[in-house]
Amino acid sequence: MASANVMILADNSLSMDEIMYDDRYDPDVVYAGNFSTDATYYVRSSGRYTPSSFNRRWPTTPSANLVASNYVGNYMNFIFFALDDVQRLTIPTSTRIEVLREVLTDLVDRSEQLKFGMTEFDGDQGGKIIAECGADHAYVRSEIANITSRSYTPLGEAMETILDYFADSGSNAPIQDTCQYNFVIVVTDGLPTRDIDVSSYLVDADGDGNDPGSCSSLGAPYGNSFDCSDHFDDVAYYMAHNDLRPDMDGMQNVSTYVVGFNVNAPILHDAAVNGQGLYFHANSAAALLGSIEYAIQDVLRRISAGSAVAVVSTERGTDDRLYRGKFMPLDWHGFLESYALPYVDGDRPVWEAGDLLTNRRTPREIFTALGDRHYDFDTGSAPDLKAAMNVFTDDEAGRIIEWARGNDVAGKRDRQGWLLGDIIHSTPVVVGPPSGFQPTEAYQNFRTANENRRKLVYVGANDGMLHAFDAESGDEAWAFVPEFALPTFEVMADSGYCHRYSCDQTVSVQDIKVNGTWRTILASGGREGSAAIYAMDITAPDAPEVKWQVNLPNGMTFHSEIEMVSIGGTAVALVGSGLDETAGESWLYAYEVSDGTLLGSVLLSRDPGGRNRTGRPAVVDLNLDGETDLIYVADMLGNVYRFDTGGSAYPADWRASDLYRGTQEITADPTVAFGENGAVYVYFGTGAYVSDPDMLNTDQQSFVCVFDRHSGETLTRGDLTNQTNSIQDIGNDRGWYVNLWNGTGERVTEQAVVVAETVIFTSFAPSSETCAAGGESWLYQMRYDSGGIPDNEDMENPDDRSVSVGEGIASYPVVDLTGGEVVVQSSDASISVVPIASGYQRMAVRSWQERFDVVVPPPADGTQTP
Repeated sequence: MASANVMILADNSLSMDEIMYDDRYDPDVVYAGNFSTDATYYVRSSGRYTPSSFNRRWPTTPSANLVASNYVGNYMNFIFFALDDVQRLTIPTSTRIEVLREVLTDLVDRSEQLKFGMTEFDGDQGGKIIAECGADHAYVRSEIANITSRSYTPLGEAMETILDYFADSGSNAPIQDTCQYNFVIVVTDGLPTRDIDVSSYLVDADGDGNDPGSCSSLGAPYGNSFDCSDHFDDVAYYMAHNDLRPDMDGMQNVSTYVVGFNVNAPILHDAAVNGQGLYFHANSAAALLGSIEYAIQDVLRRISAGSAVAVVSTERGTDDRLYRGKFMPLDWHGFLESYALPYVDGDRPVWEAGDLLTNRRTPREIFTALGDRHYDFDTGSAPDLKAAMNVFTDDEAGRIIEWARGNDVAGKRDRQGWLLGDIIHSTPVVVGPPSGFQPTEAYQNFRTANENRRKLVYVGANDGMLHAFDAESGDEAWAFVPEFALPTFEVMADSGYCHRYSCDQTVSVQDIKVNGTWRTILASGGREGSAAIYAMDITAPDAPEVKWQVNLPNGMTFHSEIEMVSIGGTAVALVGSGLDETAGESWLYAYEVSDGTLLGSVLLSRDPGGRNRTGRPAVVDLNLDGETDLIYVADMLGNVYRFDTGGSAYPADWRASDLYRGTQEITADPTVAFGENGAVYVYFGTGAYVSDPDMLNTDQQSFVCVFDRHSGETLTRGDLTNQTNSIQDIGNDRGWYVNLWNGTGERVTEQAVVVAETVIFTSFAPSSETCAAGGESWLYQMRYDSGGIPDNEDMENPDDRSVSVGEGIASYPVVDLTGGEVVVQSSDASISVVPIASGYQRMAVRSWQERFDVVVPPPADGTQTP
């Protein structure tokens, strides 16, 4: 994706020579004293002054240090007659223009991935572009240093100058790609003056009827204001709502952010709203820096890439939330956002964890473990951790730890103040009070004992940490550094760092009986960052306990997510092996959850010289007694395997069979649902997007449903019914498939979900174009038993079973049961919300009677198994 353009309109009007106001000063209060409230007093040179310095008849005390600047009379009364002698010692000694130069220089230094430009006011002739977007940052900084106070404030005219700049279609035009984002950040300390000459097509573009406006209608505070206008918000509106480059495909517009610096007026707010940006009011240097930083972070959020979303839904609608992880390529900043449900396009997040973490004022709680022994991740543990960190001295280990905790360390990489690393493949997982159902009194007691448990959001980031954030506030509760991530910090802290995966896996969380006691266990690993996995007890979320850490035997990264189950009363963690491009082997491993003991492994397939891996297992509890009876797992060669556990936790005892033999690669994890007459329906999509050559693969890919009727029969594609062009029942008892029909090279790489007799999955077709965000994606919805059209009156034709969800690579579908919607995030960070096709209506349990001695037969309604 092309880098975003950010044009800064910096106020260089004469009023910017005024002193920065003290934080304690309220401009809306009229302070008593000798100075005329609205008059301006010029101090020619810095020094110590008294009121008598300005009028010999005024008092000779108190005194204050003033700098060469313009001072408003009301502020002088505040200094000399409202403050005491001690308070007067701390008044600011910088002018607005000095603070602006400092803040803008810092901004450019810390945002290397953006293409900054700079515009200033050109007297009463609009704006003057002094640095084009994409100019060398050193040049931009030099132009910032040369900004001086010498102009009027023609905001509308200057915005038209910027509009014309972005509308340029020449070879040096700022907009080079159709997907390029464009922004203006306006920093001004005044209202529009000498600002009446904008083009006629821009006058009242927002339709508010306030044009041309006047100084009195705008509320200009000073008697020397003249030629005011209401054009500023009109130009901002036009730039946001019109295509400035009709010669290019798509909509090329510009969003506007406005910072009112020592001024707060409706027209400034209106310009930001009309410009689809944000408005800030800053009265101090710290507030100005914070406002501009927040504007830049909002810009980064808009252009960042997305991973996946998580939805948590409870009986109380006020608790419904959507959580999504995002990241910014190049500088590898991570974001975790919380939204209220139902989600509406354009909603602002309730909180963003990365920003909260960066601005945190209390010490972070970070810990690590060697095996199952915990260590505080601070400099005091450096002697114990240095070997695992792959460094030789306590001092260097301590420096790296300080950097990893978020502190600036000389010689280490500058993260521009942003502490949360990129969240790419780790989907946020929300864990609160136990919410499952097990037909035992022991589990019900476990639920009751933890019914007030704190709700946390767990997500791995490529900053070497598993983060736990408070679901309500977004504050980081704690962070854990797995042992496998310790050596990565030396690389991450290097000033030449590019990118490296570390805690890249989605966590798995399960209420499970461990050694006879119900616990909540979290398990995860490195995915592309490591071939290691770990488990921790989070029953008490504020006192997590690492159980074990192990390396997978075949040593391959890109391993599957972990499935935790109970088999024969033993808690077992199932995990598929990582990508093997040498021996081409696919393995399934089983570990004991209590201590990480390897219970056994199964070699599923081998393709020497080829590539192979194992997906996350799908499991079935046939009689709903809390024990896993069947395990389904796919390799990358196109095969699906079935294991009957027979109640044994040891893979050597399992009865294995080939459920499906295919030739299309499978990288999407299988999904299972109960079907009719005790059958298990197994769903999976085909296709891969593991390496760059996959982008060029245009082989036909499919979505497949295989019926397992427990006969031990091995099925092939020829045994299934082709439902690509059909809306009817399939007429056989073996399964069905559809060939994906929307795009060349279209494939399925994410797991499907089954709800309300509908199977839902996403697909995408890759593209190598700069602005294609990786390709285009679609959301499919089909009847779970036939692949036909769901029960929906708006769906009449076979093609109605899919809908485009735009550019980018779509995440797996997440169901919002409260709203009856499917939520998908694309790799371009856009969120799509689509109604469940079957017209799902939520049901709530109002009363029940506990009967723990009843065995319930499997339903035949297409409900996904627990």
